[in-house]
Amino acid sequence: MRDRRGRLHGGGPRGGDAYVLKYILLDWGDDGARTILANCRRAMPEHAALIIVERMLPDRPDSWTAVGDLDLLVMTGGRERTEAEFEALLRAAGLEPASVRALPGEGHFKVIEAKEVRT
Repeated sequence: MRDRRGRLHGGGPRGGDAYVLKYILLDWGDDGARTILANCRRAMPEHAALIIVERMLPDRPDSWTAVGDLDLLVMTGGRERTEAEFEALLRAAGLEPASVRALPGEGHFKVIEAKEVRT
């Protein structure tokens, strides 16, 4: 295993087996997040997976969760997203979710595995 870091908006290292984004997309609005995901997809060979670790909003967030999301919007311009919103971002970038798993004991934190859309 090698750690090869890349730039989020300038493309990442090519030829990896897995690409990991942990707590990255929540700091970006939808346009920025789509750009990051599309750059990852362009760097990924056909067999590679993109692993995303993020807090995922429930479909109907409670008031405390909504306040936290508002804080993100004000501080970074980013936001937390529902599973459907993550899926839409992935598909817009030419990726599709292969699996979504909860992190044990971490509440709303999820691990999303995404693959390139095969046509």
